[in-house]
Order: sequence, then structure tokens, then C-alpha cells
Amino acid sequence: QFRLGLAPPRAWRRGSGRTSMPGGGGGGIDAVASKLEALEAQQRCQADALQEQRAEIQSLKAGLDEARREINELKSGGGGDGALTKDAGLNPLSTQKTFRGDAWHAAQTAYQSENSMWDAALLCFFTEVCLVDRFVIALGMLLNHGLQVTLIVVVMFDMLDNPFPQSKVGTMLEWRALNGHADSNFQTVLGKSRIEMLCNQELWTYEQDQYDEMYSYLYKPVPGYALSLIALVLWVMTTIVEYRRTVEQAMAILALPTASSGETCIREGDEGEIQIVSMRRSMRVLALLLLSLPRIVVVALLSWIGCRYLAQTPSLADIVLNAVALSFVMDVDELLYDLVCTQRIRGMLENLKPLSCGRPGTEVFGSLKVKDLIRYGLALGLVVMAFFVYLVPFYNNIEGAANALCGGMYDFSYRGGTSAQTTVMLQNSTGSTRYCQGSTMGEYLEDHYTGYNFSLNVSMSDIEFESSTADNEDRLTRAVLNYAMKGCPPGQILKPELADREIVPDRVCMPLPPTLLDALPTGVTPGLASDPPRCHAFMPELFTDLCTNPPEDGDTCLWSHESQNCESDPPGNLQSNGCLGQAGPTLADFHKACRPWLTFGYHATPYYNCRAEAYCGPPTYDCLMVSGQLLVDHGNPAAFDLNGAKTAVQQSLEVYIGQSGSPAGLPPSGPPVVNRAEVLVGLQPAAAGPGDPWIGGPTAPPQPSGTSRAVLYFRVGPTPVSIVPERIFFGNTSSVLAHVLMSASPQADVVQASFSGIEFSANHTT
Repeated sequence: QFRLGLAPPRAWRRGSGRTSMPGGGGGGIDAVASKLEALEAQQRCQADALQEQRAEIQSLKAGLDEARREINELKSGGGGDGALTKDAGLNPLSTQKTFRGDAWHAAQTAYQSENSMWDAALLCFFTEVCLVDRFVIALGMLLNHGLQVTLIVVVMFDMLDNPFPQSKVGTMLEWRALNGHADSNFQTVLGKSRIEMLCNQELWTYEQDQYDEMYSYLYKPVPGYALSLIALVLWVMTTIVEYRRTVEQAMAILALPTASSGETCIREGDEGEIQIVSMRRSMRVLALLLLSLPRIVVVALLSWIGCRYLAQTPSLADIVLNAVALSFVMDVDELLYDLVCTQRIRGMLENLKPLSCGRPGTEVFGSLKVKDLIRYGLALGLVVMAFFVYLVPFYNNIEGAANALCGGMYDFSYRGGTSAQTTVMLQNSTGSTRYCQGSTMGEYLEDHYTGYNFSLNVSMSDIEFESSTADNEDRLTRAVLNYAMKGCPPGQILKPELADREIVPDRVCMPLPPTLLDALPTGVTPGLASDPPRCHAFMPELFTDLCTNPPEDGDTCLWSHESQNCESDPPGNLQSNGCLGQAGPTLADFHKACRPWLTFGYHATPYYNCRAEAYCGPPTYDCLMVSGQLLVDHGNPAAFDLNGAKTAVQQSLEVYIGQSGSPAGLPPSGPPVVNRAEVLVGLQPAAAGPGDPWIGGPTAPPQPSGTSRAVLYFRVGPTPVSIVPERIFFGNTSSVLAHVLMSASPQADVVQASFSGIEFSANHTT
């Protein structure tokens, strides 16, 4: 009692304070004697207890010495560092100063059971557990295996398809070329192509949903690939923890002693704790085959499937949901444990003492053991494998697909590319929402027809508009993609526009994604293809050739929606109206044909003399007079017959002017304008009144040396609108007249004939 710190006996405490003194009577002596006997008995008991304590102390010292020897043996290879000396073991202060955790080096790993069907299943392999409990545990394990395997199979075969394979990059390129830039899909009200609206996130279609998903994955403040990497790391950590418990459970099974026949494998302590002390050999084999092996297979499959599943998920929301779903598959065993296991099974597992996993492994570096390095290597290897095998290729595919849709230029559409219209016309969106009237038409002409002297007060109201659509896959794909991917150095492309930002940053060039580069059709060279030429349009400087032999466009040419609004298809309504009269000039087409030419500062079309509008009035506009000189340079004045020359020139001009007014073989298609014009050739100027000089008209070349120059004066008129001075007095007319004069006066040695001083006037004199 004294050893445990208890109080003295009650008999001692109940002794009276009024005890008689020796000699005070026999009754008092007897009381003292009895008390002395009691004290002697108590002293003997305390001596026995003290002896027992000394024996226990000696036993503890012996155990402590044995522990020191074992620790020093384990540390004998470490140079004695950290060995516990006797003094250090006896002196608490010394122990606190020199202890470095070496006493834990020999600690064995213990496997602590948790509330899981995998841990409960271990009890199924011991006959000490009643048959009903073993049946319940076996049923739970079958359900656990069935559910986890079924979920793994469903994910593996139904949900692991890559939503963005490399082939999808080519598919999106094709869709962009044939649909995104097609003029038939151009929104004329907004002035945007379909692909431009898609890239600006303004559509309400399936394609918009696909692009929004790619955009969020690539360009959100926390992009999808970063979220996928975080999910991968967390998932690998989850599976490695499960792997560690699986391995430690298997090691605990292997470390259990083999039970002999009739030996009890499970023992229960005084306080209700349960301890597995041994295991029969047959049950050990079954536990490894039916418990440890399936568990490690499930962990391995979940690790691989989860990494691939999370790495190939494009939607940010789905990345989080998929990670939660995978954790649900991993936690099936815990759900079944709470559902299936009875209270007695749960109590047994909760009171089960940890199982030893065998001797501690060999230390490699500090306290790190081989099994720790293996675990770290598996975790790092899984993350690196998932990153490079699944996440990086998936990112490249999405980046390639996004740039296939919205990389480069997308503010244009196309027309043409068929057998009927082989040229592919690329039309940028500039001015697509403008109406071509009034000042807008003037701005358009100044922007698209540079180098001309416009007369912008000419009305263009007679010009008609037309439209056409066509498409051809091969030519269109090359033309559209080459134009879309220009504007950057070779091998680069304009980054898609970050349209969801409050302040949209400028688009910059970025390296072409490898998957997009592989998917590009042959002949598409980003950054290397030059801009195609502008589609041929109205070129008044060609004059007659503009209508009879117009230039042809190549495979690709540039147009614009502004040009489409103002002129329709190339070569445009300016040219189609300017060439009216080619099939036979009529008064019905006179004004319409003159509008483009007068606008560009020309006074005649190949088939109409537009000056008649200024000099004459309706309905026939046939009052215009043309007068001028024909200079004949000849080398033999004596042989030159001036009157004969006059007659020959007059006859030739009559024929030539008659033919120019009515092209041979082309009868008029409306009211005739071919009233024969009078031709007068004389040796003196005709009295036609003051005229307006033909600015830009023909001029005489220098007179050759050694020649004489004769002057013939002519007057033609009144001329119909179909008599075009440009067709008569330019070109080879003077050469024809020179040959005529050579034939009329062979001895005159005619060198050349040339027109000069031509004027125009109205027919108000005779």
C-alpha cells in the first residue's frame, strides 16, 4: 500500500487518542500490545512488497540492457553514431541531447485495418470467425469485385475514346474551307463570314459549342490542360495510397506465422482487443490469390484508366466531374462495407490490432527504404507517363483543331471554284455592310480603281447587280487555307482571337501546332503563299480589248464584299455595262454603256461616242460633227496629186466610217443608230464653226527629213452615237490611208499619213 502511495490502514486511523499510559491498568497494556502486533504485521507486508519491487526493477534493467545491445548491433555498421550508451540511457538530460530517432530504425511497419471490404475480407480466411459472418463477408467481396470490374469495363470500352483525335484537325480544316468561308453562309447584315462569327463566339450552333469547349481548354485564365494536370496528380496520389495499403496488407499476410494443427489463429484479449497471431498455409495462399491479387489488379487498372480518362477530357466541368466519378469507383469497397457488414463484423475489425508487415526494409538514403523509393518512383512515373503519353498529344490535337478553325485570317469568304467559274474569288469583308450609292460609290472607286481621273458626278444608277455561288473542294481548300494562314512568318499562324476578354488583345503569331501542320493539305504553305492578284475588273485603258479580249483570272483572285455590293461578280457590272453594244449598238443601251466610261474620264466606249450626250439631245443624239487634218508626208512633191489624194481619202473614210458605225455581221438589236454620216475632204478648213479640241486625241509625229507635207482637211457628220472617233482615228486607220495614197500616187513616195487637230462640235452650221 505504501508502494502504490495509498493511506495507512483503517485500524491505525481508528486508534483512540485517549490510550492509557503504561502502568495505568491491565486493560491499557493489552490495547497497546494488540496495536504493536498489528504494526509488526503491516511492516512484514511492506517488506514483502518492497522485495517484489526490487525484483521488478532488476528485470526492467536487464530488459533495457538487452535492448541496448540489440540497438548497438543494428547500428554497428554506422560508426557508432547515435548508439545509446549506458550513461545516456540512465541520464534523461543526456538522452534528450543525443537522441536522433535511432530507436525507431528497428520499428516494424504495421498494417492498420480500415472500414473497407478489402480489410474485412481478411477475416474470411480464419475458421475462428463464425460461418454466417464469413458468408456475409464473402458476399460483400463478390459484390465489390463485380461492381468495380463492371465500372472499369464500362469506362475502358465506352468512355476512353479520344474526342479530339488527330484526324479531327483535318475534318475541321475541311469544314472551315468549304463551309466556314462559303459566301452562301456569309451574314450580309452583320458583314461577317460564318467562321468569323464562330471565332468571335457569336453563333448558336453545334460548331460553336465545340469551339467554345476548345477555347476554354486552351485560353481560359486557368486553362483545361492545367486543371487536367492537377487532376492527374491528385488521382495518382489516390491510387498510390491504395497501392501502399494493398502491398502492406499482402506483406502482413506473408509475415504471419504459420499455424500448426489445432492452434488458434485469432486471440481475444482481456479488454476485447482481437489479435491475429498466425495463419494456416492453405488460407494464406487463398488470401493472396483471392484478396491481394485482385486488389492490386484493380488498383493498376484504375491508375491507367483514370490517367487516360482525365488527360483526354476537354471540358473543364467534366474534368472535375470525372475525377469525382473515378474516386467513387475507388470507394465502392467502403460503401459496401457500411452496407453489408454486420455490427459484429464491424466491431471485430475496429478492435483488430495492427498486423506486423515483417522486418523493416533496407535503408538506402537516411530513413528512406527501398519500398519508399519504389512508391515515389511509381507516383512520379505515372504522372510523367500520363503527361507525355496522353495529356501532351491531346493538348496538341485541341490546339491544332482550334487553330484549324480560327487561326490566321477569317474575315473573308469565297465564290467560284466550279467548272462554270473556275477562278476562286476570295472576298474580304471590308465594306460588306455599305450600300453602293452616292458618295459611297465614289469612295469605292477611289479605293479599288487607283490611277484614274474620275468624274464622280456621273450617275451609276443604271448598273445592275447579279449574284452567283459555287464550290469546288480541291481548289477551294488550297485557295482558302493559303489565304487564311497568311500574315505571319513561315511556320507560324495568327493565334485565335480571345473574344471573351474584357479588353480583346491584339492577335499575335504563334508556332503552327504539329497536328495542324500534319493535317494541312498538299499545296497549303502557311506564311509562304503570296496574296493572289485582284480579280480582273473594269480596265478602260484596254478599250476595245476590254470587251473583245478581256484578261483572264487565274485559279485564285481577290475580290471583296464591298466589290460584290457595288459590282456583283468579277469582272463586275462596270465592265458588263461598259461593253454593251458589242452585239450591235442601239440607242437603248447608249446611256447605260457610257456611265462607267464617263466616270473614269473617258468620252467613248468601244461602241458608243459618249460625247453626243453633251453636244446633242434626244431622241437620236446624232448631231456631233468631227473635223480635223490628215497630214501626208511624201518624198516626191512633183508626183503627188493633191486632188487625187483628196478623192481617195474621202472614199476611204466613207467606207471606214460606215463600217465602224455598223459592225459587219452584227445587225442592230434595237432601234438603229446607223444613219450614214457625210464625209467631206477638202484642201481648206471646212466652215463648221468653232469646235472643242479633242484633248488626248491623235497628234502628228515629226515630219521625216527630206519629205514634204501635204494637209488635207476633213469633216465628218453629223455622226450617230455608234461612230466612235477612237476606233477611227487611233489604231491602224492612218496606216490604211497611207497605203491607199501609195496606191493612188505610186510615184509620190508617200511615207506616212497621220491625223491631227481633231475637234468636236454640234451640227449648227453647214
